[in-house]
Amino acid sequence: MHSKFYLFILVVSLILVACPKPMPPDSATCEAGYHPCSPDSQECCLDTTSHEFTWVLDSLGIYGSELRDAVIINESDIWVVGELTVYDPDSVNGTPEAYYNAAHWDGDEWLYHVVYNSAMLYGVFAFSSDDIYFTNGISVLHYDGIAFERLWRADAEQFGFRQVIKIWGTSPNNIYFAGYGGCIVHYDGSTFTRFDTGIDTDFSDITGTPDGEHVFLVGNPLDRYGEDVVLHSQGDPFNWVNLDYPPSRDSSDGLHEVYSADVLGDTLYVPSFDGLWKFNFNTGESDFDERSKQSITQLYLFTGVKTSNDIFFGGINMDYSHFNGDSYLYKNEIEPLHGNVVMKGGDYSEQLAIMVGYYNAWTHALVAKGYR
Repeated sequence: MHSKFYLFILVVSLILVACPKPMPPDSATCEAGYHPCSPDSQECCLDTTSHEFTWVLDSLGIYGSELRDAVIINESDIWVVGELTVYDPDSVNGTPEAYYNAAHWDGDEWLYHVVYNSAMLYGVFAFSSDDIYFTNGISVLHYDGIAFERLWRADAEQFGFRQVIKIWGTSPNNIYFAGYGGCIVHYDGSTFTRFDTGIDTDFSDITGTPDGEHVFLVGNPLDRYGEDVVLHSQGDPFNWVNLDYPPSRDSSDGLHEVYSADVLGDTLYVPSFDGLWKFNFNTGESDFDERSKQSITQLYLFTGVKTSNDIFFGGINMDYSHFNGDSYLYKNEIEPLHGNVVMKGGDYSEQLAIMVGYYNAWTHALVAKGYR
């Protein structure tokens, strides 16, 4: 009896040794920018970036000043444009005010400039410190690091004064200018060509891929308030296709128009009251990021997509939302510091966000610099 019991124990022991308990599988091997979602997960999640920005607010000009756009070349080389009025007590002609339309941050202070003339500037775009383009709505102006010159002027009497207010390009030989009334202007490095899309739309932003093969325009039709237009061009500035932007999922609010967009890889990012729309222009896949719905609820006038886990949305009251790869964070920390803040434009780099506009009914222009 005892021998049988010991034999049973021996057999069980041999089985346990021969068939050890399975070890848990190793966690997933993820590509750069991703990590296993949990210690033993087979799924990969995006790495996260910081939600935290430290804001420095600079007030420029006096009553009547406002800023419309900004471009970051680096943290010590920033241009902002609009119209700026400053006191000029040393004026030789007795005028106590001086008028400018741009300011440059050199890392220590803001220096005021007159770009060609003092007319309001709406847009600025830079390839480098000595290759910068400006627009006042009907003219394209250029800075070569030494002087400003006018490169092109539209027929303002025939077509209006805000034909070119947004600028985007891939090189000095491939630049797009978009504006009101469905106007697009293309510059190939030697010739400016103006053409009409045939859509009576005020374009509010233009963006595209680094190689220029895909270019996108967003705007709002003048005769259909609350709707939108997203145009797509594939390597041909004269051929634009209207994308099937998804309609509002809650059309009762009538507020799902789009004002800004950006491109990363093969995806177009467009924020609206419905949330963040992502459109893969290679596969045609289209979806809303449901996580964004609670945070992207404002009019976002500029969108900066640096990586898929670092996206900044600048709002009309200098409120903003940031996606860090895991969550969206909405903040409104600038407006309480200055009454009646209005944001008109901005720019975003990996370490710096810029929002520009004015406050207290044009009492001063305002630059908000958000450092990380």
